[in-house]
Amino acid sequence: IPEERFSHLCPGDLASFQIENIWRKHGSGVKELIVIVPQNMTVDNLGLFLGIADDLDLPVVSLIDAAVAATRRQYKDALLIHIDLGLHLAYVSRLSQVGMTQIDRSEIIQDTGLLKLYECWVRKIGKNFVAQSRFDPLHSAELEQLLFNRLLDWLHEASLNKLVNMKIEYLGEEYSASIELKELIDVALPIYNQM
Repeated sequence: IPEERFSHLCPGDLASFQIENIWRKHGSGVKELIVIVPQNMTVDNLGLFLGIADDLDLPVVSLIDAAVAATRRQYKDALLIHIDLGLHLAYVSRLSQVGMTQIDRSEIIQDTGLLKLYECWVRKIGKNFVAQSRFDPLHSAELEQLLFNRLLDWLHEASLNKLVNMKIEYLGEEYSASIELKELIDVALPIYNQM
């Protein structure tokens, strides 16, 4: 059955309701609003946002590109590169610091997002399980999802300890494998190099 209850609303209406709700909850006492604009926001979407902001009397005083906003200070004699990873792509910006920080050059790089990184790390972890415990966690969708669910914890542990001892329980058996931080970095190098 097609959903018709909200068919009269356009994406702008929904965005307006969301912005109004956020403003109602968090805007009390705010006299000036500086908006950080993500690199994937189109001119049309920015125009829509500013129109909604005007309708809601939001006191927008400035728009700042997200890459510029990420620079907290002047970095003397440094080449600044800002990488904003999306799910399927990366936004890479080279920043100039002559006078005020500004974007010198910006590129969108397809097929380099978080999903690609997660997939390469899960494949490597799977290979380590096969090599170290003769267990293939990529054999079923259920086990592969288990690896994805644990991936961020394992990456965090690797960043702290340089070595992660991983365990998976499946059908009453426990399987273990380890992976070094260097292995995680090395397997992702082709993706890093695209950026």
